[in-house]
Amino acid sequence: MSSLRTYNQCPLCGLSGELQRSYAGYDLYFCRPCDLGFNVYPERATVDKLFADQYIDSVNASPWLQRYVARHRLATILKFAPCRMLETGCGTGYFLREAARHFSVTGLDNSSAAVKAASRIAGVSVVLGEALPDNSFDMICGFHVFEHLTDPVAFARSCREHLSARGMLYLRLPNRESWWAGLRGKDFYLMGHCSHFSPVSLRRCLELAGFEKINIWTDSFGGRWFVSLTQPIWSLGSAAAKPINKRVYNNSNKGNQKNNLLSIKQKVLSCMHAGQITTDFALRPVWRYVAARGRGEELVVLAS
Repeated sequence: MSSLRTYNQCPLCGLSGELQRSYAGYDLYFCRPCDLGFNVYPERATVDKLFADQYIDSVNASPWLQRYVARHRLATILKFAPCRMLETGCGTGYFLREAARHFSVTGLDNSSAAVKAASRIAGVSVVLGEALPDNSFDMICGFHVFEHLTDPVAFARSCREHLSARGMLYLRLPNRESWWAGLRGKDFYLMGHCSHFSPVSLRRCLELAGFEKINIWTDSFGGRWFVSLTQPIWSLGSAAAKPINKRVYNNSNKGNQKNNLLSIKQKVLSCMHAGQITTDFALRPVWRYVAARGRGEELVVLAS
């Protein structure tokens, strides 16, 4: 597991960044030449320290949203011929399941719980670990993985080395120049996002990794508006759920209690996700307009 960055040198150019803001547990720096924001942490720790154990049950809470998002991501690459595909950071495997209808797919994740869930949901080969499998692929995908890396150049270079001669890298990650980032302000720069990319800094990163043909655009999910408008409610809900998570994961022997608590949490999350999907349908013309002007909350990359 990668160690967190404890120094203020830019991961792209190595120059010292400018301190922008201090948060509880980390500082935000900015490299102007690279147009990159990055987090610096006060102590040496691994990246997995930043993520809560409740990830798996939260993602599984609403299959509707996972399938909806997976199909949207898949639509970007359906024009490509059937090929060997690897998804890094595959989570619980909903994209793998959709992609398996068109491609030969393999999943990779460093969470044993995610690997187990993805194998069950997608029904394909899922590998546990951080290093990419030795064999080559015609396409490597990563969705909201790139921003969690302490050395994104090294990861992108590794992807390139594992691509076939005409292989493609397909990424989606948060856009620091999006309307969503502007709306959230200081709250956009999350503790778990080691790097905060703009189109400029992302292109520079991929060029340093050896990619030559780089196509970057933005995409948007209208359900973000629903999340933003209801953020105070969900923040209160997250605080209220902490005792549930603690009891669920620290009292694994109490099976009935665990199932009841998870059932409550899953129903609440399902309501939220249903609202996101509905909002996305309603605001589709809006988010297309936003994305067309480079302000979509996701950066989308196809690079070779």
